[in-house]
Amino acid sequence: FHHVATRTFWRNRLNLSDRLIRQTEFWIGLLLTPILLIVCGLILMAVWGASVDVLLQNTKKFLTGFDIGGMHISIVSIILGIVTFFICLALSRVFKASLLTGRLQYISPDANIRSSLAAGAGFFGIVLSVLFSIAVMGGSLQGIALIAGGLSIGAGLGLQNVINNFVSGLILLFERPIKIGDIVNINGYEGTIRQINMRSTQVELWNRSNVIIPNADILSQSVVNMTYKNRMARADITIDVDWDSNPAVVEQLLLDITRSVDNVAAFPEPFVIFSDIAEGRLRFQVSCYTADISNRIGISNKIRAGILTRFKEAGISLFVPQRVISVQNNSTDGEKSL
Repeated sequence: FHHVATRTFWRNRLNLSDRLIRQTEFWIGLLLTPILLIVCGLILMAVWGASVDVLLQNTKKFLTGFDIGGMHISIVSIILGIVTFFICLALSRVFKASLLTGRLQYISPDANIRSSLAAGAGFFGIVLSVLFSIAVMGGSLQGIALIAGGLSIGAGLGLQNVINNFVSGLILLFERPIKIGDIVNINGYEGTIRQINMRSTQVELWNRSNVIIPNADILSQSVVNMTYKNRMARADITIDVDWDSNPAVVEQLLLDITRSVDNVAAFPEPFVIFSDIAEGRLRFQVSCYTADISNRIGISNKIRAGILTRFKEAGISLFVPQRVISVQNNSTDGEKSL
């Protein structure tokens, strides 16, 4: 009961997830277990007759630091550095969660701005956690420079794509050519932006499956953002009627059908284009606007259904292409064609 109550306290007070609480408990247990084993070992050695002063002196020397090959190693500093890293990382995650869902969300009502701030806070939180942990371990600026140099060499050898996606993620978050909730078409994938991370972007397709697209691919190619400035969209429906149909009647019927459909904008007004005459057919395109792009598919369906009903009542036939099948008999005398 006490264990459950403790988890509930941390979850409610600091807005921590159960997964993060379990991870914290694991790492604390992992760090405390060796310390408890050392203490128990010292107590047993003291009981067996070992000198307590010598044990304490050697234990202090082991914990505070010893030299190996000209390098000074301090177990206490290493442990404190690891603890500092996880504490700073947990605080950065709490701050990131607060930007998204906590009270700090009131600094900006825009969810996209909060997402960008949260992603940036998560990145800088990791960087600061590493720097603080190195400082607690006794590291100097020279040591940090050596680590940065090693990382740059690693990036040059095999992490070009990771660095490229990471930098592209920063550009997407702060330049914001795409935002969470935008309806986009990226490399043939059409759907809604659900998450923009530092390395990749999550796009939810219309069938509810998700595509993870590297950020570098988004910046290196053309992206169709259908809701960049607003959510207004246009629906286009093309139909073919028989060549002997009256174009004026067809146009008026298409306008009447379109205007009667819900969520069709009155301005800009629907319009009809008489686009083609060919192969015994007349081609028309009716277009209309809607204030919300999510209504586009429903509007198109209702217009098509209205066309089938109203055209049948008016005696206007939709064009059906005629297919001529030619069968050629190439059989010769003495041969039978099957």
